[in-house]
Amino acid sequence: EENNFMIFRNLCSFDDYEKSMDKVVRSQELQIGNQVRANYALMKYIVTKYLLLDVAYFVFLFSFVAVAGVFLFGKFFM
Repeated sequence: EENNFMIFRNLCSFDDYEKSMDKVVRSQELQIGNQVRANYALMKYIVTKYLLLDVAYFVFLFSFVAVAGVFLFGKFFM
């Protein structure tokens, strides 16, 4: 019942899931705990994707500047 909102590869059986969800619905502490864990997992996922996007953007800009530099060098010095 501690990880009902988390997505894992190994899912529990429907009966176990239903029992644990019943406990979560009846307990505010479990609800808040599940929401905090889900929020942390989403934040971690978003930060990872943001860092990958930041690297991709840096590579794109570096490549663009390099190609523009090569073009200008070829245009004016060759």
